[in-house]
Amino acid sequence: MIRHLFGASPAEDMPSARSHDRQRRAPGLVQMIEDHDLASDRLLGHLATPNMATGCVTPLFTREIGGAQQGPAPVEAVAQLNGLPLRGSAGRRLSETGALPWLGERW
Repeated sequence: MIRHLFGASPAEDMPSARSHDRQRRAPGLVQMIEDHDLASDRLLGHLATPNMATGCVTPLFTREIGGAQQGPAPVEAVAQLNGLPLRGSAGRRLSETGALPWLGERW
């Protein structure tokens, strides 16, 4: 299936499909990337005040998380948070209480 959508894999030393071909063949992938970027923007807005990863779940998903989603949701929040320093958008600093909260752009 992946071969059909994106061409040969990098392990086969073949070029992958061009970006516009990828968008035409896999519009769901484009939507997923756009949703990820919007979630990152919401997360940055929430990090105007220091927060731990568990405090970022609701703003990240824009709804209360419950039931079976309570396990994977904080993991997804940590994954999103870990991507922010790579963009230069957020970081962490040890607080007076010994916690290591996430901080937005002015960290």
